[in-house]
Amino acid sequence: MEKLSIRIMIGNRPYSMKVPMEDEQKVRNAGKELNKKIKDVSEKMNIEDLQDILAMISFELIVNENKSNKGIIENNDAQKKINNLIKIIEEKIT
Repeated sequence: MEKLSIRIMIGNRPYSMKVPMEDEQKVRNAGKELNKKIKDVSEKMNIEDLQDILAMISFELIVNENKSNKGIIENNDAQKKINNLIKIIEEKIT
């Protein structure tokens, strides 16, 4: 897998990285999305310090990830209950 050297601007800083060629556009898009989020948080919360903005974005990502994980756990629990009901039904009809 060949890697491509690219430079991404995050906030006001350039970051060099090597990414697989097939991931280049995904990484560039992620950089654009992060910069948009930086701008949105800066305007919405009236924060100018980049470190504070990135801390708030990180915090929001963790909160959202925890919500997603809770949903996955709840779905897994529901799936287990459904499987148990199917097993009970199969035992009753056989």
